[in-house]
Amino acid sequence: MWKVSNEGLVRVFQLDNPAEKNAINPQGVEEFIGLLDQAEEDSEVKVILLTGAGEVFSSGMNVQFFMEPPAADEDNVVVRMFDTLIDFPKPIIVAVNGLAVGFGATVCGLADLVLMADSAKLKFPFPALGLVPEACSTYTFPRLMGPQHAFWALLSSEWFEAKQCKEMGLALDIVADEKLFSEAMNKAQILAQAPLVSLIETKKLVMDPYRQQLKDVNLKELKVFADMLSGPACQEGVAAFLEKRKPDFSNL
Repeated sequence: MWKVSNEGLVRVFQLDNPAEKNAINPQGVEEFIGLLDQAEEDSEVKVILLTGAGEVFSSGMNVQFFMEPPAADEDNVVVRMFDTLIDFPKPIIVAVNGLAVGFGATVCGLADLVLMADSAKLKFPFPALGLVPEACSTYTFPRLMGPQHAFWALLSSEWFEAKQCKEMGLALDIVADEKLFSEAMNKAQILAQAPLVSLIETKKLVMDPYRQQLKDVNLKELKVFADMLSGPACQEGVAAFLEKRKPDFSNL
């Protein structure tokens, strides 16, 4: 599910699950947590670059999460994944290479830098599925985008093009599709030139004032999410999604 490579002091995590349009399943989440832990401990890694393979960044959480949800507590694999991202001490750059849905879109709020391809489109389908957002997006999005843009993004279930995302403050820049990876890597290499201690201490100063708030929101979001999974609105929404989904995501 994850392809890992090194470009000097930059470690690349590429989500590669073409059979499920780069959806992430419970095993993939556990693997991602382990990869982040390894990268944190490796002094030869200064920056993480996260992207997807093909024309899809990520179609979100695998349906298994909806059918067999784990308990919503500190041991929940999703809670642990987002807490690991919140605590990760080194810069994380997300390069959104195409369509991004659910987790594939909300994870942008936990990145330090986000670049998007021209063709990138994001969708937050949670209300259409009878659910609430995750990845601390109910906290990060208002902070990045302002409350009204965040409210519309998280509740409308509409597609948002890369240009809109940049205008709203979710992306630093938009890059031609064929140049996205090279531009993201260029920015990663610029950061990697700094001493590791400077990168870590600067990110710590930026994150510390609201790190605990993020963790509190993470747990609260997942608890509400889990409670709503058994509700009729979610059951109807997920059933409709499973019946109507198409390769182009038009029915998400």
